[in-house]
Amino acid sequence: MPGRRFKRKPAKAPKPFAAEAEIVSIGLQGDGTAIVGDRTVHVPFAAPGDVAQLSVTGTKAQLTGLSKESAVRKAPVCRHFGHARDGGPNNEKLGDECGGCALQHLDTDYYNAWKQGLIRQALSREGLSHVEVLPLLSSSPKMRRRAGYSVRWIGGKAQIGFLAKGSHRLVPMAECHVLDPELFALRDDVARLCEPLFRLNPKAWFTCFVTLADSGADVDLGGDVAEEDLDLAAREALTELARAMKLSRLTLNRVPLYVPGPVTVTFAGTPVPLPPKGFLQATKDGEEALQRVVLDGVGEASHVADLFSGSGTFTFAMAKRANVHAVESVPEAIAAINVGRNQAGLKPITTQVRDLFRQPLMPDELKSFEAVVFDPPRAGAEAQVEQLAGSAVPVIVGVSCSPKTFARDAAILTAGGYRLDAVQPVDQFIWSPHIEVAAVFRR
Repeated sequence: MPGRRFKRKPAKAPKPFAAEAEIVSIGLQGDGTAIVGDRTVHVPFAAPGDVAQLSVTGTKAQLTGLSKESAVRKAPVCRHFGHARDGGPNNEKLGDECGGCALQHLDTDYYNAWKQGLIRQALSREGLSHVEVLPLLSSSPKMRRRAGYSVRWIGGKAQIGFLAKGSHRLVPMAECHVLDPELFALRDDVARLCEPLFRLNPKAWFTCFVTLADSGADVDLGGDVAEEDLDLAAREALTELARAMKLSRLTLNRVPLYVPGPVTVTFAGTPVPLPPKGFLQATKDGEEALQRVVLDGVGEASHVADLFSGSGTFTFAMAKRANVHAVESVPEAIAAINVGRNQAGLKPITTQVRDLFRQPLMPDELKSFEAVVFDPPRAGAEAQVEQLAGSAVPVIVGVSCSPKTFARDAAILTAGGYRLDAVQPVDQFIWSPHIEVAAVFRR
């Protein structure tokens, strides 16, 4: 019949089935991999060498038991980390996994080698297999100074926690071995902050970002309620709760609600304003490790460009001994550097708001610098390193949170005549599949 439209039937979801298989490796996301029939399946919380009992659905599997434990398996430190939902190899009761950690169950030596291997694989794909990958510089447990808590209205109250792996199911947390204890202790207070908002919209979803600033906790309530939705009662309740918690700041979707004083973070001894949800390295010791690599690489250079500078993670460390030109696309981050640059003991700092993805510094603009540092987002700095590759800058230091895009950018620089001898991994996100890298390129 002309004009008649037929609805396509939705594809049927594959049915789960039971299988037993050996875990052969750990994939890029930290899941174990196994071959079941003609397919490769991904198994959270599995270790290479496990003989695993699985519930398989498509290319994903749940570990339901172990016939044999791997020699590189160890007991996890947290009750919320589990390799099976209903029980472990000895039928012990496991905690409900929060999804934040993927690799607590691996022996330290194996875990470190696996993370080094992520970098080696990325370099090898770009023809850089000769580059040495140095031992990890790892953050200690309970050092993370930023967290994104999920908050939902469940059972007539605000419930806070993290999400289970691969789902929107909230897992209330009794312990955490990643977060700074001060940060973890705030979770119930953060849930209470959301209660006035749930009275306006009980179906709202919130992801509350908490950062430990110099003056205390900085909290942003990010979610389905906007600042203009607040009535007088909600505003008063939020202000009183924030004051009682002695917060350094409270924002709602980055809009200030309570700011009793300046909110700062300190980079290499220089306090600078922290924008709401502003970027900050995950741990202080990780930040310091990256700063050391950058400073060693820059050496005695007297005029340095800091590209993708953020609010000055490396700017202020370098400005103790060099003139620094900081470039960043986020105006609030440059404004923070402008506030801090007049501190005593710093050499001149100049700044520029500029989108280096669309408008990279060109070779003519780079020729006055003796060294350049770049620390881009996960997408990397392809447009900028193409210009750096054609420049005469003697030393370049690259920092990245993505081995894949770092290796791509490194290949561009080496093709342009730069030498890369070694890469330094920095593990701020312990027990996760994430790893940061820093490296020095020389003409």
